Amino acid sequence: MTQPAWWLTAGSHRRAVSRNRRLDIRFPSDPRWAQVETIRFAREIGFSRRDATGIAIAVSELATNLLTHASRGAIVLTELRDRPGLSVEAIDEGPSIPDVAAALQDGFSRGVRVDDPFTVSPADRESLGCGLGAVQRLMDELSVESSPGRGTRVTARKYLKRQEPL
Repeated sequence: MTQPAWWLTAGSHRRAVSRNRRLDIRFPSDPRWAQVETIRFAREIGFSRRDATGIAIAVSELATNLLTHASRGAIVLTELRDRPGLSVEAIDEGPSIPDVAAALQDGFSRGVRVDDPFTVSPADRESLGCGLGAVQRLMDELSVESSPGRGTRVTARKYLKRQEPL
């Protein structure tokens, strides 16, 4: 019989690692909770403390975007095996991103420049518009799928660095 991922074998000093985690984002405290869970998961996979923290910052940005732009959603953390690393998916059913290319540039929120007093809403004036750009800089790969009425899926990947032989 195959044991679940959390099963601890008698005499074993290592716990089997859960291969994915879903973090539902609904409350204002959830981005911080998602950071803590991401660091724990990334360290279990083998990321350094520094890289795990960078991934957690990206997750916090994505979780904050879920609350701000869609009111809720989910972050799914998945261990990558073919090329060892971690995949982060932020999934929502909110309004789509009108201009993905603009959203990836710093200074844009909801498709408009956050410093343009004629086009930005009062709520967006509180944003720096750096979230997705920061995620792109912190992670190795980023893709965004967004369509009206179907929501948005942001997928970011970070790969483990190869260890140099001694």
